[in-house]
Amino acid sequence: MPNTEANLVHVAVGVIKDTSGNILIAKRPEHVHMGGRWEFPGGKVERNESVATALARELHEELGIDITGDSRITPLITIRHQYPDKTVLLDVRIVEQFGGEPAGKEGQPLRWVPVASLQDYTFPDANYPIISALQLPRILPISPAFLSLADCVALGEFYAQQRYTLWHMRSPNCDRDVFIKAINRAVERVGVDVGITVNATVAEYDRVTALHLHLNSAQLLSLKARPQLRSGGLLSASCHNLEELNAAHKLGVDYVLFSPVNATASHPSADAAGWSALQAFCAAARVPVYALGGVGECDVDKAIACGAQGVAGISAFSPGANNSIGRGV
Repeated sequence: MPNTEANLVHVAVGVIKDTSGNILIAKRPEHVHMGGRWEFPGGKVERNESVATALARELHEELGIDITGDSRITPLITIRHQYPDKTVLLDVRIVEQFGGEPAGKEGQPLRWVPVASLQDYTFPDANYPIISALQLPRILPISPAFLSLADCVALGEFYAQQRYTLWHMRSPNCDRDVFIKAINRAVERVGVDVGITVNATVAEYDRVTALHLHLNSAQLLSLKARPQLRSGGLLSASCHNLEELNAAHKLGVDYVLFSPVNATASHPSADAAGWSALQAFCAAARVPVYALGGVGECDVDKAIACGAQGVAGISAFSPGANNSIGRGV
């Protein structure tokens, strides 16, 4: 059957958290599509039904829990995924408060799982971006350009001290041998398991000890297959339009940065796309999206409302920044 909007299935999905941050997953019956796999609870949004109403109804029917006006519900990600016979649109919400104790009302096995262990379970194909979104932070710092080993190490230590769990290290004009040595020294100082992402070529990534790799748009478009990363490594890319987003999808990136949302001093010649463009971009994305360009911590909720994972930035999260844009002060 051809894939058209006529066979689009709109689904409300609940990522249910307990007080320890564990996530509730349920096992699909063997006889249904993607049977035997684990999933996040939820169900089809009926005609003229809101996502919030559908989610409350489905969670009550499936699990016997109640979503009330006091429940903490936060948008996480919206995913459009094409299967051979249909397209699903997943509207995913984090549910942190609810009434009742979850039980498999339809006989489905349930399990509470730490976020870090979700990758050990087999999910329907459309669900994997949900796992990525749960493991990614809302704020993604990007380093200012550095020219020395000492500056790179100091930046890495600063981000670690601020308890950021993931950040990008970049310096396009730095001597590349110095850049490689600086990244490796920073990883040595803060630990290989800390979330240092290197903005570099694939060849440079092979010379550093950082786990994660970020591609600029030119590098993204030049690659035909996903680079081989170290175990646990994440691949991200910069995107400015839907053509680059489609290339990122084909390459199998874990998340993308969309820019520039607002005017930015680092790229003064680039026209700001605006928040509506971010929203349209997120609607087309099948992976988490970070808003980049003239944004800071005070813009996180606005970015999430547009469908983004959160915000990324250089000046807002750098040492010595007054954070008037970053922290809303």
